[in-house]
Amino acid sequence: MQLYLARPDSSIERPLLWLGGYAAVEAGPGQNVAVTVPIDRWALRHWDEAAGAWAVEPGRFEVRVGRSVGDIRLATYVEVVGLGS
Repeated sequence: MQLYLARPDSSIERPLLWLGGYAAVEAGPGQNVAVTVPIDRWALRHWDEAAGAWAVEPGRFEVRVGRSVGDIRLATYVEVVGLGS
């Protein structure tokens, strides 16, 4: 399972989607399984040239989950208040 992040209203230049995490999953035909895909805090960071350091842009990030970027099955949002370095 792959988890992608997006930030359409970002104030910085970003890719449209980027890989935020993944997990290996095995399931039989028609079987439902619960999967936890952790989002590493580094997936939310960007390089702030002015500060010369990694930074996190607070706000709403879109989270998309699927078997691949072309097969998204679930989308939701997460609100990021801020992370330390």
